Amino acid sequence: MTLTTEVDQNEEHHSQPTPNDTEQVPVPFDPSRMVGIIKRKALIKDLAATYQKECLKCCQELLEHQREWEKVYAQRERERERLHKLPRVGRKSVTKGVPKPSANVAKRSKKTH
Repeated sequence: MTLTTEVDQNEEHHSQPTPNDTEQVPVPFDPSRMVGIIKRKALIKDLAATYQKECLKCCQELLEHQREWEKVYAQRERERERLHKLPRVGRKSVTKGVPKPSANVAKRSKKTH
């Protein structure tokens, strides 16, 4: 009978689940942990506010640069339109009063090079 009682006791010992085998034992509520959670939440909010402020600052700078570029672009467009309105000057009208170089001058310039 001793053998059967020892076997029965071993079976009972093995048949009882240990906390590691099935699931973890829930941690009892600890109010001091809540303080840490609240502090982390406050830090996250501060970080989000700082990040938002930085984003707004960058957006304002970008908007200023865009406005400056639009001014320069508009000025260039006005200049381009002004140039297109001017009458075009042909090549013949520019060189009309300028004498052509003589053949002797052209030959001399070839010899010197």
